[in-house]
Amino acid sequence: MRQMGERDQSECWALILAGGEGLRLKPLTRVIAGDDRPKQFCSFFGGPTLLDVAIRRAVRVASQNRTLIILDQAHERLYKAAIDSRSESLLVAQPQNRGTAAAVILGLLRIARLARDATVAIFPSAHYIDDEVSFMSHVESAFAIAQQAENEIILLGMKPESFEDGRSWIEPEQPFSELDLRSLSPIQRFWKNPTGAAKQEIMRRGCLSNTHVMVGRVDAFLELARQALPRFCQVLSRSVSAPDGNSQILEDAYWSIPSADFFSEVIALSPKNALAMQVPDVGMCELSEPDLALLAIQRKLAAEKLGISQGAQTSISFLQMHFERLAEAERSGENETALL
Repeated sequence: MRQMGERDQSECWALILAGGEGLRLKPLTRVIAGDDRPKQFCSFFGGPTLLDVAIRRAVRVASQNRTLIILDQAHERLYKAAIDSRSESLLVAQPQNRGTAAAVILGLLRIARLARDATVAIFPSAHYIDDEVSFMSHVESAFAIAQQAENEIILLGMKPESFEDGRSWIEPEQPFSELDLRSLSPIQRFWKNPTGAAKQEIMRRGCLSNTHVMVGRVDAFLELARQALPRFCQVLSRSVSAPDGNSQILEDAYWSIPSADFFSEVIALSPKNALAMQVPDVGMCELSEPDLALLAIQRKLAAEKLGISQGAQTSISFLQMHFERLAEAERSGENETALL
């Protein structure tokens, strides 16, 4: 398995995906924040918002002036404070949500225009990570490797404690050993939401929980995107090349493309162009589902060994009530899977 080198910090960029409505957790964020804000603008633990945490995470490996954030225009009132402390050119507001494919491609095109030789780390904005230092040290290693690669994308996968640690999985060609941290392996295949016997199979095969944090050269990402979604790249390239202030071109571009997921419809179609890097169990949870949100809150409380803040207690109480209602619905034979 391949090893890392040293990274050139001057060419390191971060792309944070902060669009979307977070519908599955909307009732919880409504309880916590008192309005219908998406989860990335909400504090689940009584402290900074998930977006604030994602920005702090990103600037560990890329300076603030090389951190691009993709948002939705509909959330302007929620992110307007960020504009005051950050260059507006590094805040990209989408006319509407078209999934992560449009967001990532638009962000990559913007970065490519500013820095043709950039290496980019793509970060979701809805992660809780217990051991930030350890995780980001692996992102730094991924930068060093990606800068020396021609067209390979580095996918960070977490060594799982149990099947509950993920919804999306990376199967390396050969299972990693305990000592293979920061080493790389070609990828055999991807798994998404496996059920039944497949759950045990992914653990047996040494699969890694997909963190959806990816690192690669900007031109490598865009080449894969052009192969998989040429129409997206074509219309979004026009908007990036348009004179500043011409928002109509971007709005027209978004109206002309469907919703699509970048990982499923770009990365997963080209596993041979990606390499897996094993990350230890850093206590990562993606706050995308009620059960994962509860797990993240419980992990944070256990890690910090602190008293329960009002925000965390509110979250726990609401989520526990949610699962009690699901259990009652199951006992009564009702076909309810989402009472939120």
